[in-house]
Amino acid sequence: MNTTDAQRRWSSTAHSIANAFDLDALWLIRVSEAGRLLASLATSHAAPAAPIPDAIRAFVNAEKIGPLIIRERLTRSGSYALADLIEAAVQIDGLLIVGGKKIGFGYAAMLRSPGTEVTIRDAMKVITSTLDPNQIDDNPPGYRTKEVPLKYSNDSNRELTIAVHVSEVQFKAQQKSLLTSIAWVSGIAGLLAFLLGALIARRISAPVQMLADATRQIAKGSRDLELPEGRNDEIGELVSAFKDMTSQLGESERRLRRVERVAAWQEIARELAHEIKNPLTSIQMSIENVRRVRGRHDERFEEVFEESTRTVMDEVQRLKGLVTEFSEFARLPKPNPEPTQLNDVVHQAVVLYRDNSEGVVLVENLDDSLVEQALDPERMTQVIQNLIKNAIQSTTVVDRPGRVEVTTESSGDGFVQLIIKDNGCGIAKDDIDTERIFVPYFTNKSGGTGLGLAVVHRIVAGHNGRIIVNSTQGQGTQFTVRLPIELT
Repeated sequence: MNTTDAQRRWSSTAHSIANAFDLDALWLIRVSEAGRLLASLATSHAAPAAPIPDAIRAFVNAEKIGPLIIRERLTRSGSYALADLIEAAVQIDGLLIVGGKKIGFGYAAMLRSPGTEVTIRDAMKVITSTLDPNQIDDNPPGYRTKEVPLKYSNDSNRELTIAVHVSEVQFKAQQKSLLTSIAWVSGIAGLLAFLLGALIARRISAPVQMLADATRQIAKGSRDLELPEGRNDEIGELVSAFKDMTSQLGESERRLRRVERVAAWQEIARELAHEIKNPLTSIQMSIENVRRVRGRHDERFEEVFEESTRTVMDEVQRLKGLVTEFSEFARLPKPNPEPTQLNDVVHQAVVLYRDNSEGVVLVENLDDSLVEQALDPERMTQVIQNLIKNAIQSTTVVDRPGRVEVTTESSGDGFVQLIIKDNGCGIAKDDIDTERIFVPYFTNKSGGTGLGLAVVHRIVAGHNGRIIVNSTQGQGTQFTVRLPIELT
């Protein structure tokens, strides 16, 4: 193939490449032949280009491949080119393809995006701009400008400056859009954080609330609680520890109740033995007296016999009374609660003692706002009667008119209070502090059995209530019975 044919082939190749990539300048250089120019095009119309520019030749010699900005006259118009170097291999020989776009209006338009304009300057001279000719300026009004300086590859003393002008309207719109997006993202992130926090809080607070409710149930006396398991975290360990504690507490209470029952029955047996011993002693002495008088054939035998047998009969009756009361105390059934108005029970009990022989005045102060609650009316009547009877008896040993006040009220914490207050002799502080007054057969009254307050205490405890005693010796006593509105 002769030189002319080869030149035509390379020119045709250059023309095809330039058209395919819409290049304004193209050089085909064979690197293996010391940078021999095979073909060149100054425009896409295949106008002849100048020889290999010095900047490109320097790159070829330095074996550097990369972007070039060369200040080179491409055509008679004196335009400059932004050239990219691309290395390709054709068979064995190296082939360097250098192509680029003319820096002109078309290039500036290619760089422009919606809402922006582009100005390209060589030093201080405007090469091209997409701005309106009347607006061309370093800082055109209505725009925000950002300049990017670029060094020429073949003239380090000069710069090519690309200025991008962003419309204020577009800038503010994008800024608003960005702020809106940030607000939406922040809002969504905040909402997700809130939901996640709520989910975590619920996952933590729900078991804690469950344990708090269970604690309140335990405080009210319930021990048969079903708590869910299955969690393997700290809350699960807490639930497991709580269940173990509840189980141990229940077992401790059962042991304590057994010990208390044994101790109570031991105390009852001791007191009962003491109570029985006194009448038996009287009976023994009466019989011995009869035998002694009869053995002396004393003429007063009939008189002694009558007196002794009367004493024996009285003491036998006393023993029967003790046995009867003890039997009733031992058989005292569990409360059978039903919806009951406490005021009705109190009023019926007060009526029975209002016209008492001791002349004690009974005063009712009943709270009309009380609702029905779970009570055993028969057992509660027994409680009220015993407390009123004790109050009346305590006022008969003081030198002043007796007065007993019976009051009902709501305490506001799920309990109703029954208060019986007298102006009697009072109770010793030690007997109250040690709760000795509730021990069966303990009494400070002559003729008392000591079972009245023991029965009261047992019935109130069966209603999950409690008794509070306040007393000042010589001034009076107040019994406060606290009863839950709902029996658990």
